[in-house]
Amino acid sequence: MTHSGDRLCIMVIDIGSSSVRGMVYGFDGRAIPGLISRVPHSFETDASGKAVLDPRELQLRVESVIDDLLE
Repeated sequence: MTHSGDRLCIMVIDIGSSSVRGMVYGFDGRAIPGLISRVPHSFETDASGKAVLDPRELQLRVESVIDDLLE
C-alpha cells in the first residue's frame, strides 16, 4: 500500500511480455489519474523458442516503475 495525498491506495505492478507497468488504485477500485508508469523491455529469443530476460535488468525496470509512481 502507498499513500496518495491523505488516501491509502494500492500499487499494482504488471511484468508483461513487452513492458513493466504500474498503476495506483484507490480502495474504491478506481485507478488514480496520473499514477501510471510503463518501462518497455524485450526478451532475447532464439530459434528454439527460448525467451530470456536478464533478471537484473528486470529488477531495474520494476524499481524504475515503483520510483516513478512514488514521486
